[in-house]
Amino acid sequence: MEYRYPTAQNNGQINQQKDWISGEEITYQYDSLSRLISAATTGPEWGLSFAHDGFGNRTNQTVTKGSAPSYALTINPGNNHSTSFNQDNNGNVTWMPPGLTMTHDVENRTMSAQGSFGTERYGYDLSNHRVYRKKADGTEEFTVWGAQGERVEVFKIVSGQAQTQTTNIYFAGRLMRTKNHTTGWETALTTDRLGSVAVRVNPSGINEKLRYYPYGEEYAATTNDRDKYATYLRDSSTGLDYAINRYYGSNLARFLSPDPLGGSANLGNPQSWNRYGYASNDPINKSDPFGLLDIDVNSCRAEVIFDGERIVVVGQRCELTPGGGDALFGNPEDTFFARALLQLEDARSYIYSHLNNSEKCAEDLAKLGTNLDELVSQVGEIVFGNGRTSFDVPYSSLFPGQAGASQEALNPGLSVGAFFAVRRGVRALSDINDKRTVYINPALIRGDNRKMGGLLLHEAVHQKTGKVDPDLQKALGYSEKEASEVVGLRLAKDCLK
Repeated sequence: MEYRYPTAQNNGQINQQKDWISGEEITYQYDSLSRLISAATTGPEWGLSFAHDGFGNRTNQTVTKGSAPSYALTINPGNNHSTSFNQDNNGNVTWMPPGLTMTHDVENRTMSAQGSFGTERYGYDLSNHRVYRKKADGTEEFTVWGAQGERVEVFKIVSGQAQTQTTNIYFAGRLMRTKNHTTGWETALTTDRLGSVAVRVNPSGINEKLRYYPYGEEYAATTNDRDKYATYLRDSSTGLDYAINRYYGSNLARFLSPDPLGGSANLGNPQSWNRYGYASNDPINKSDPFGLLDIDVNSCRAEVIFDGERIVVVGQRCELTPGGGDALFGNPEDTFFARALLQLEDARSYIYSHLNNSEKCAEDLAKLGTNLDELVSQVGEIVFGNGRTSFDVPYSSLFPGQAGASQEALNPGLSVGAFFAVRRGVRALSDINDKRTVYINPALIRGDNRKMGGLLLHEAVHQKTGKVDPDLQKALGYSEKEASEVVGLRLAKDCLK
């Protein structure tokens, strides 16, 4: 595959690519906002033009020559929702043609899909990975995910026993091989610069070439329930692409839920303000592997988000630059941590603007050994660490003179990272020693600002007083057997409006 760039004004966007095996040559054109407006083969095979509205939605995909799919999308200018869909108050699509109905949980994750195929149900882990799928025929599937967000294995439940269905093998974040345990076939894969599966070669040497129009629709439909476009898994039932944090419709050029990563709305890039758009309408040079943030696959550099007060670097993966060199494969864990940081900063601001200096709050804090002024000051000093990756920080170092804080503190070899790996229900852990750092489990930092504000007040009490959870629970009249979360909920109730 050869990629060509403009000779006069090379801004990093491909203007032509040629497949030297098939001979297909495609020319691309972009508008002044770097959006794709035309894609066409040099021969008579196909041509498409694209139109966009003020929100940055791709509203029309029009065939200009040959045979290709067309699509028109009408948008309500009042809320940026499609007039062809039904959407709930959070902006999630609940119904779309030709008759697909979807339900969502409080985290805006799709929990079921119903259509002519029947009804499917889904379940997710704390990192939003889809780990459970019950198909319309009753088949239950469980997926095991790797540390870097790889879909490693899929199991099917047969007569109460888990049977391995598929095993995927990755190298440097790229899907290289997949094994079907039913047929015994191990298939080698070739992926393109976007992460789309381009060629599959089975043990018999038979090549299956997958070819896509710019936004992911296939030239000719092939088997689904496997990785296809831009690292996404395409479901056979709905035809939608599972993008980890939400679902994408290749015919729509649009996600079906708003972007959960608030920080991806870059003040310097109005295209990013559209919470449903895909790859800033440049699917030739950008992708969105986690359904959170589009990345430039040409550049291999970290994307920096500035939200007006602070800079957050979000991990990303990208392809080799046209001139060669090393590729940067980011960790999706960085993205989850960045998202958690943004929510915690919002919670910190919420505390400052919603303080309730009531008599009840004063009584609570007196029992805990502090007061509101001290606590608010301490909240401002807190810095956050990713507990799930802090394997170089000894757990015992957080509790000087407090070895009895927990049984874990008695183990000198235990790290903070290992603690979070074992105690997966723990949201946060304060360093009582440095009185600043709070280690968090990014997957559990979710909820409204008042609840997260209570969490920050809870951790600030630890740092200000040096007391551990059993002491705090006892001071407020709770049993040690109750979840320590009751302390934060109590402070949110009594000290925040």
